[in-house]
Amino acid sequence: MAVADAIAAPTRGRAVMVAVTVAAIFVALVAGALIGLSLTSQPSASQSGAASDAGSAVAGAQTALGEAGQIAVDFTSFNYKTLTQDQSRIAADLTPTFRQTYLQQSRQLNAVIRRAKSVATSQTVASGLSSYDPVAGQATAIVAVNVTSRNIQTKGTVQYYRFSVQLQRISGKWLASNVSQE
Repeated sequence: MAVADAIAAPTRGRAVMVAVTVAAIFVALVAGALIGLSLTSQPSASQSGAASDAGSAVAGAQTALGEAGQIAVDFTSFNYKTLTQDQSRIAADLTPTFRQTYLQQSRQLNAVIRRAKSVATSQTVASGLSSYDPVAGQATAIVAVNVTSRNIQTKGTVQYYRFSVQLQRISGKWLASNVSQE
């Protein structure tokens, strides 16, 4: 019986983690729906300025979150045949300082990626803002992505990543000032 308990313990732990994750996603979805419903109600005349500001803040937060998700997808998607173009596309969404660091570090891997004929495609699984300051023009988003990669040795390995994407609003556009794996 001790062997069965030893085998079942990690499974119970994983089941608890899955249940907690599902519950967290459910809570986030319900909270988002409630916020959305409260923003769509008609404000009174005295509340119209506050509602307009809140609506603007929500729209800004949604834009920042969307940009963070796209940056995470672009950051983890590439094709050995179009690698230079892929890196340029990503660099366009980075702050000047982070752009320089990214290009310097990513170009060191180009020969390896091309030799292995690597291709990676990503999709956002979940995302959420962990901080948002519209006045300072800063936001941080947590983005979970699935990355399917293949090369001359593998034919479609799926990996899961979670990134923290720090954003800075520059000239009206959200740019990543840092992307780190969580």
